[in-house]
Amino acid sequence: MWRDIQRYGDRVSWPLYRNSQAGITSNWGELTGFEGLPSPRRPEVAPYVVTKNVSVPTGSTFDRSQKVTGGADLKYGLTPNLTLDATVNPDFGQSKRIRRC
Repeated sequence: MWRDIQRYGDRVSWPLYRNSQAGITSNWGELTGFEGLPSPRRPEVAPYVVTKNVSVPTGSTFDRSQKVTGGADLKYGLTPNLTLDATVNPDFGQSKRIRRC
């Protein structure tokens, strides 16, 4: 880990970083003593709304109306190694929805 201080032209690092040595990860330090820390649950909710035109035949012509649906993507960390990922009212046919990963 290092920080460049541009105004002084300095680099501050822990542990000492040497440009003369090959590799970066071999120069990294090791942190110890982080045991028993609680893991955050980090609930995430990403709601969405989908609208589309629906053509409805009315005699010899077609009428158009808007169909609006909605739902949500949910994530919740149950344990440090297990995350619940769920969708309420999944929208399998919508290809242009942007998903956060």
